[in-house]
Amino acid sequence: MTVFCYRLSGVVKAVTPLHIGLGARLGVIKRSRPYIPGSVLRGAVGIALIKAVCKLDKPLVEHEKCEFFNECPYTRLFGEEFGKTSRVFFRYAYPAHYKCGGVFRPAPRTLYQCGNPQCRRVIDSFVPPSTCECEGSIKPFHGFRCEVCGHLEKLPVSIARVTSTAVDREKCTAAVVGGVGEEVVGTLHTFELINPGSRFHIEVIVDGNLESEARVLKSLMERALSDEGIGGSKSRGLGKLV
Repeated sequence: MTVFCYRLSGVVKAVTPLHIGLGARLGVIKRSRPYIPGSVLRGAVGIALIKAVCKLDKPLVEHEKCEFFNECPYTRLFGEEFGKTSRVFFRYAYPAHYKCGGVFRPAPRTLYQCGNPQCRRVIDSFVPPSTCECEGSIKPFHGFRCEVCGHLEKLPVSIARVTSTAVDREKCTAAVVGGVGEEVVGTLHTFELINPGSRFHIEVIVDGNLESEARVLKSLMERALSDEGIGGSKSRGLGKLV
């Protein structure tokens, strides 16, 4: 029987806080996504794969010039970096729902909810009614919905905010900025962190013609995410998954 693709799936847990930046700020606060984009997982696994399968003793700037280029598992999987078709696809890792075992995915734009806290009726429609049967107002729902039980959450993971300061390594003190004659100020910054213990459902699709590479990828992913880490501030110990 012909195999169309291999599907690798599982649940990962954050053992240290995660900062999955999205480039947006709220004042001085660096915002974090409540989920993990596939590109973030792809980067971490790709780096780990290169370290695991590379047959050379020194770094190579141009992979195309490597004598093992055509048989390298990395180039066979991550082909788009070399003008080839990519044969591995990392889907977004959305938060897992503890109670039913489902996955929280972004709610559709057609989802509305009654604003009455005693009603909270949910309506999925392209043209919702202006008011609910309880006479409460109908408002668009922005958040996540469990694909199994339908439970709604505006934020399905616990997020904290941490304030830090840059360090002047020469003086071993908090870093300050400001030129001659200017007011000297510090460098405080705040960023959001997904708290440890949060769980995410991951899914990777591998081309059906790459059975051996799929086995290597499965074995690698079990340790790569904890070794490499994901997201920002990995040098500070953030981003570890198991």
